[in-house]
Amino acid sequence: MPRPDPPASAVAAATSPDWATRAQAAQQLAPWADRDDIAAILRELVLDTGDTFVTESACVALLERGDVHGIRLVARAIVAVDHQVDRASVNAEYPLYSSHIDHIYDAVSRHLLPNGPVHEFLNTCNTLTQDPDTDTASGAAELLQWVRPWA
Repeated sequence: MPRPDPPASAVAAATSPDWATRAQAAQQLAPWADRDDIAAILRELVLDTGDTFVTESACVALLERGDVHGIRLVARAIVAVDHQVDRASVNAEYPLYSSHIDHIYDAVSRHLLPNGPVHEFLNTCNTLTQDPDTDTASGAAELLQWVRPWA
């Protein structure tokens, strides 16, 4: 039996002007993070420029999947934030995402501490460091640096 499509209302809610609606959309869409079209929407929600609560909610929802698809999106977001901050230091037209790293870190720590799936997370990150996509590999390496002290 084919898997149902994500709720159209959640897809529409991802672009809502209301931060709480966008955060809820991220939670509703996370189960479909393995689909490229939904992964693109979730990426935008993780990097939400309107409210970092959306960032943290999206990350938590992705991490709760406990799989490579969710962790991949979080890893790629870390690299995207790093690139945005680098560009912002050169060009003031780019929005600063420096606080997004703090919220991504908070989501990871909330997911893994005190008794979360640290070893499974480390295994998935180790796998992702070998990903042919350099952003995924680099972000996974940074996640490993964050989490290794907790193992």
